[in-house]
Amino acid sequence: MKKELVTAGLITSGFLHYASSSPSSGISKTSVLAIYLFTLLVVILMYAAEWRIFVKAGQSGWKSLVPIYNVYTQFTIAGMSGWWVLALLVPLLDVYAAVLLSLSTAERFGKGTIFAVLGLLLFAPVGYIYLGFGNTKYQK
Repeated sequence: MKKELVTAGLITSGFLHYASSSPSSGISKTSVLAIYLFTLLVVILMYAAEWRIFVKAGQSGWKSLVPIYNVYTQFTIAGMSGWWVLALLVPLLDVYAAVLLSLSTAERFGKGTIFAVLGLLLFAPVGYIYLGFGNTKYQK
């Protein structure tokens, strides 16, 4: 079976998608393109939601677009020290920091533990889109 590269002019971030020219092999070019476009839509929505979360918290929205600095700002929005960013570099401590960040962020937006775990840890796109575009208010 001959494999060919499906580009569709959209390949970014080093992701390569392969589809077989045979319809019996499982995944088609159309399916790969649909999955890619859906992923791209979710990423764009996440950036927009994070921008809105930052603005709700009184921060500049552009800070959500800068790598590493956006995580530092997320910790400060959650009421935590920015030094927690360094905890993300340590195995196991990074899990603790992520859980603590989720709990603190949920609390700042008037949400509970269940929302923090389900919405911000397990189903992060859904939770962050809800915080960004929902009627939640930031509480210092």
